[in-house]
Amino acid sequence: MDHFLLPRDPTCRPPKVPYVCSTPYDRGDFLTYPSRGGQQWNHLFTSEWRLAFAMAEHTAPSDDRLLEDFFQRWFWFGLLHAVLCQQDFDLYNAEDFIDRDEDGTPVYVHSRNLAARLQSWSEEIQRESVDKTVVRSRLMAFLQIAHDTLSSLSSVGPSHPNKHTGFNQSIKCSIGDLCGTISAFGEIHLGEDPSAQWNTFHGFATEVDEDTIAHMKQNGWCERDIVEEGWSEYSTAHYWYLKALAGVSPDTDHTACTRDDCKVETVHRGLYRPKHVTVDCDCELLGPEHHDVADALNSGYLPVLEITGDDISSVALTTVKHTEGITYVALSHVWADGLGNPTSLSIHRCQLLRLRRLLEGMKGQTYRWYDGTEVYETRTLHIWIDTLLVPAAMRAGPEDNKEEFDARPEVVQSRMLYKLAMDRMREVYTQANYVLVLDSALCKLSRSSMDAYESIIRVHTSRWMHRLWTYQEAALADKLLIQFADQVVDYRDLAAEAKTGFLVPMSRRLLSPVVLKWMELRSFRGRQDTGGLDLETLPNTMHYRRCTVVSDQPICAATLLGINTGKVALAEGMPLRMATFWRALSESDRMLPDNIIFNVLPRLDIKGFTWAPSTLTNTNEAARRILFVPRRARPAQLSDKGLLVSFPCVEIRACHVPFAMDTPTWQRLAAYTGLLHLRSPDGRWFRVTPAHPDQTSSGQGPWDVINANRASKWHILLDGTDWTDSHTSRFGLLSKISPQASGPPIVSSQLLVAILEFHPANTLVAETAVKHAETIRRGRSFRIYQILFACKSVLDFWVDFLPTRLQDSLKSFYIPRVVAAVEPHLCRIVIQMRSYAERVNQTTAVVEAMDRLSQTGAHAEQFLSTLIGLELVAARASIEKWVAEKQWCVE
Repeated sequence: MDHFLLPRDPTCRPPKVPYVCSTPYDRGDFLTYPSRGGQQWNHLFTSEWRLAFAMAEHTAPSDDRLLEDFFQRWFWFGLLHAVLCQQDFDLYNAEDFIDRDEDGTPVYVHSRNLAARLQSWSEEIQRESVDKTVVRSRLMAFLQIAHDTLSSLSSVGPSHPNKHTGFNQSIKCSIGDLCGTISAFGEIHLGEDPSAQWNTFHGFATEVDEDTIAHMKQNGWCERDIVEEGWSEYSTAHYWYLKALAGVSPDTDHTACTRDDCKVETVHRGLYRPKHVTVDCDCELLGPEHHDVADALNSGYLPVLEITGDDISSVALTTVKHTEGITYVALSHVWADGLGNPTSLSIHRCQLLRLRRLLEGMKGQTYRWYDGTEVYETRTLHIWIDTLLVPAAMRAGPEDNKEEFDARPEVVQSRMLYKLAMDRMREVYTQANYVLVLDSALCKLSRSSMDAYESIIRVHTSRWMHRLWTYQEAALADKLLIQFADQVVDYRDLAAEAKTGFLVPMSRRLLSPVVLKWMELRSFRGRQDTGGLDLETLPNTMHYRRCTVVSDQPICAATLLGINTGKVALAEGMPLRMATFWRALSESDRMLPDNIIFNVLPRLDIKGFTWAPSTLTNTNEAARRILFVPRRARPAQLSDKGLLVSFPCVEIRACHVPFAMDTPTWQRLAAYTGLLHLRSPDGRWFRVTPAHPDQTSSGQGPWDVINANRASKWHILLDGTDWTDSHTSRFGLLSKISPQASGPPIVSSQLLVAILEFHPANTLVAETAVKHAETIRRGRSFRIYQILFACKSVLDFWVDFLPTRLQDSLKSFYIPRVVAAVEPHLCRIVIQMRSYAERVNQTTAVVEAMDRLSQTGAHAEQFLSTLIGLELVAARASIEKWVAEKQWCVE
């Protein structure tokens, strides 16, 4: 990892990587090396065993030392050999990557020559005699098998945690980075190929442990910022750059911060105080005349300010109605930096003087626009800042009568002004000549003392970059400028430097997270389409942004989408604001997509809006990626009762429970009853699971929901009609449906589910389980168990009519005897269940199906045993009817 780019004055460096190979790589074929690397790894030669290997390593892990040895031989030296020795050139020499001690013993693996060797490789493959298609195909095959096999070093879910925590982290990091670096070279030098999906190896060996957190805290980072960084999306190169980078605000004390809260940033609104430029200043507050701001807003104009004066005593403000020809700068800042004021439209005079000087500093510079136009700035620059130009709406306090308070003229006026100001929020940033970013940390850093990469990453990790309000300000700006201590820098210049570095293989992995987020940020305004695409993009673009006041989220979303921001802002509380946001979206020119009913975000608990996400800033990666079903959306209509959509559905009914099988004992024996299996009349089987755990706070699965009301007729609204692909999971909405006298049926959604059709091998095993369960139910032990259970039920019924004292006496007599009589038969039934799941009791076809399941890492006998248990207690539903696409009202 000697080739990593690091910031100036790094706080740490990547550790040396020990050489642990028991034997040198044999310079043979890369793909077949497991067959030569030792008997223990021979099965990896067959590609279909790679998943089984990964699963096996989580259940019965190999010794970490043996795995380190094998992986370093295969995925470090073997991969280098495979890449550097292709067709008619040989650039591989293992000694180029080994440090030896005085005795000549290999001690460390290094990458000091990696860039040079890969550069030579990239030059060789440019020759006409080299078939790039072949090189690309082979290289991608090498990286794919490396990615699949190395997955054994990571967690594959809660039920399969990482069992290789003792694997040397530096070896893991070096292998992951080598794979990612080679992938970057291939992506750049092997030409464009839409079908070529290069593995980035992001998130590999970038886990943040306690030592990393302690080190970064000691060097000025906030603990909350550390844990909220998107480490799983970062490369090892980006991981080590951030770890070695001093905190984004080195003179701010974050020692009291926790993983959930930044004490520096989070200030209670009632305790917030505007800050001075310097701690020894005691100048007074100053703001525009309230009636001038109100007059501009009531007249349909956007108010902006002209700042005059050369010192604190003479600084003054004049409110100007924005018209064509008036140039203004919209300020993008973080309130925690001290330029906010929750109680009045004012900030300290020293801050106004500082803003005036910044505006003056912007003059005399040449700025370039997207169309190539250049402007040498000499005009008078006005300013817009929310603290001074957005009047607050008066809210009722706990001691007020809300109805009387809301009717007061001054309250009505304040809310009207607030709505007018918020309605223009999008216009503020789209119409601004410049949007100037003021971040307290960036304003203390000298741009000229940093290289391009550090400047880029300082902005990327700044507090400004992580705030939700500033996201909309940056996304909507035409000309975005960032203020450093010594100069103002055009965002486009930083982005151009990042893109240039992105085209260099050795810096590509460092800058890829930055480039992707910046491109996402700046491309928002450029999208010409409306509706679904923008709405689906919002959670991905907003997820790493924070908002001190949670209920401000829908306001920012409304501003970005250009819908009725003022209406949303006037609603009180997060749930009502989100409902108002969805209502405003449905009333706008944008499309409210019908597939929003399949979103996997937490939902509103408001009648008519239970289909709607209650937040757009969920930080769970899986929830962001599958917010909506990945298919073309159609417009939906919002009625008073709910959302009008058209989808097909299936009508299902829980199977009839055999007598005496609905007891808690049998429910426990049925294993994971939260899972639902569906069986269709044509013999197909489907597995139904919760689409995402965030959908239900109770942790209930689809079977739990159905089992609680077995008598009801249940439906699953389907996200499409194509159910022929047994390898693709589809979404559905498990629901109750109520017919209406007029209008479409009302859908009461209970749970969003993922539906996957069984593979033919699984289907055969499932049908076998049905037959075994039927055989057990026809058996003598099962019949006797039911008879004894019936006798006890009859006795319980009649005894309950007797006096309490006599009830206790009789029950203490017969219940132990009935239990004693039942237990042997209960045990025999359980033994039969286990016995019927054994391979020796299956037909040849079923055994072959179980073998195919085992090859994928599944425990076939356990799977069959579980299915038999589920069938015994009828923990399954049957598809009774397939309903063609029709209109529904999802409440």
